Amino acid sequence: MANKPSINRSFELGFQIGAKNYVLILGNYIILSIMLIISGITIIGILLWPAFYYGYYGSLINVARGNDASIGDFFKIGFGKFFESLGASILYILGITIGFIILIIPGIYFLVGWFYVPYLILDKNASVGEAFTESMRLVHNKSGWWKTFCVILFVFLIILSLNIFLAIPFLGIIIVTIGPVVLMPFLQMVYVIYYLDTL
Repeated sequence: MANKPSINRSFELGFQIGAKNYVLILGNYIILSIMLIISGITIIGILLWPAFYYGYYGSLINVARGNDASIGDFFKIGFGKFFESLGASILYILGITIGFIILIIPGIYFLVGWFYVPYLILDKNASVGEAFTESMRLVHNKSGWWKTFCVILFVFLIILSLNIFLAIPFLGIIIVTIGPVVLMPFLQMVYVIYYLDTL
């Protein structure tokens, strides 16, 4: 995609592609969620989480590009990058956690600056170190730090806004619980389009 990254385009095209491939993306997201719950029972199982997440991202990239994608394909994609996803996730969590502990702002800075890390590892076959370095370069030189921050913030606010339905007895709890799952195929695709337009 040879387009300048745009918040409007990312949401518009992200929702279009998300709607067109809704069953596929939602199916993978539900399977992902189930696997996270099952594997989260043990510490060893938690070590599989990065592979699950990265595989899911990889599947989204294939969908966005119009490549072959199917329900459950993210297992092969993720475990094909098992060590890279695990190493990157550990560094990501440590870096952001330390950043927030120090003074919050560094944590936010790294959260945005490393936005592209999983996509670069999956899509560009970048090493862990290359992914972190290239992500910072793309954020600062291509997409813009503040614009990337806004994309992340808007998606977060959309999910957070569902909490207003808690004022509705019983039905509100159902909406807040199921809402994020229903919206995820659209919102995750927004991130993918934003990444692809940044390249």
